[in-house]
Amino acid sequence: MDPVMLIEMALDAGATRGSGETGGSDVAAANEALRRAVSARFVGDSAALAAMDSFVTDPDRWRALLENCLVDTGAATDQSVIASAQRLMALVDADGAITGRYTVHLPEAQGAAGEGEPRTPFG
Repeated sequence: MDPVMLIEMALDAGATRGSGETGGSDVAAANEALRRAVSARFVGDSAALAAMDSFVTDPDRWRALLENCLVDTGAATDQSVIASAQRLMALVDADGAITGRYTVHLPEAQGAAGEGEPRTPFG
């Protein structure tokens, strides 16, 4: 799955299923973890933060800006953001997670291991 689509899907799922009686505390916690991970990439960018906050209430209006912000800030290739989105989707759609629906392969992702041996910044 495309990482931007995964993050958007998770933000939407977290907002709709992570609050009130339709969600559980695990979903709410996973949603908060995802939002913190994305926000860490958006630090100092009020337009990006507004796009993330507004996306869940009006996705058609905010999608393009959010997508650009996710890519431009590196959030779309940040392993902690991707992993947070995957954890959230595993809670709201366990069957989809089991079948690999939310798998993202990004060899260029920050902190990601490539094919073969894991890469580390230490020789």
